[in-house]
Amino acid sequence: MDDAEREPWQLLAEQAAGEQDPQRLLRLVQELNRLLEERQGQPINAQVWNPSQTKSNAAGETGDNPCDSTSSDEC
Repeated sequence: MDDAEREPWQLLAEQAAGEQDPQRLLRLVQELNRLLEERQGQPINAQVWNPSQTKSNAAGETGDNPCDSTSSDEC
C-alpha cells in the first residue's frame, strides 16, 4: 500500500515508531491521538507521561515508566 492509500493516522504512527527525539515523538503521538479521537468521534482520556514531572529514586529510575527497568517485559 503506498502513502496515497494510507490514512493520515497510519502515516503518523509509522513516523512515531521510528522517531528518536522525545519532544518530536510526543508531538507526533499527541497528533495521532487527536486524529484517532476525531475518527472515533469521542475523546480518548489518556494521561500523558511527562518525564520532567517525575522524581528519580536512588537507582536513578522514576518508576513511572515501565521501560525504565531492564527487567520489564512491557517495552
